[in-house]
Amino acid sequence: MAKSLTHLAITYNHYLTDATAECIGVNLGNSLHTLVLANCSRFSAGGLASMISKCPNLQLANLSHCASFPAGSLISLRKSLPKCTFIFDR
Repeated sequence: MAKSLTHLAITYNHYLTDATAECIGVNLGNSLHTLVLANCSRFSAGGLASMISKCPNLQLANLSHCASFPAGSLISLRKSLPKCTFIFDR
């Protein structure tokens, strides 16, 4: 089922909240290799960190044009998954 999903793209979704991000991490985190959340603006840096912490196999995270995240939280994300490429275009 969805537990083996390796690529997830949700774009231009203004309903994706911290709770939704947490749910993605809990249910799909171990299998995800690619995560695209471009132009999703309602989840916070905390919600993002919570989700990413459950995705140890993540190789690419495209977070282009999402909400503004503090620089410190972006640095922490990169350190937590050093093999993951993060895209943060604004």
